[in-house]
Amino acid sequence: MGKQDYYAVLGVAENADPEVVKAAYRVLAKKHHPDRPGGSAARFCEITSAWQALSKPDLEFASSLTRLKDLCDDLRRARDQAAYDGVAARPCCESKAEGRQLPARVQHGIVGPLIAAGWIALLVIIIALVVVLAPVMNDLLREIAKKTLK
Repeated sequence: MGKQDYYAVLGVAENADPEVVKAAYRVLAKKHHPDRPGGSAARFCEITSAWQALSKPDLEFASSLTRLKDLCDDLRRARDQAAYDGVAARPCCESKAEGRQLPARVQHGIVGPLIAAGWIALLVIIIALVVVLAPVMNDLLREIAKKTLK
């Protein structure tokens, strides 16, 4: 429901003063209150929500920004997921445990951690080689230095 709808619900012009809006709300709220004869709970809720939105425009603006931000985040996630899925259907594998197909992103989800583990293993090997070969390299460099200085 946009601002124009709120003004229409309360029966006031869009450029009406806050006091006029408040007066219109009070008249309509009394008329359509569910405890009064001929009152309607749905209409009363509609009037109340219009009053709340128009009486606190900063809150409505903030909630609109929040909804817009959430929508942008949803669109961004959907775009990223579509790019990840590659639009074309990826092959699926059969889950032996449950007998159903698993999406490709699930079956290939282990690749990233395996690559990271490979890099870690490579770094460990390099560090071990440096620690083990450092004394040998030091001795070798000393011998070369002695031969060149003679």
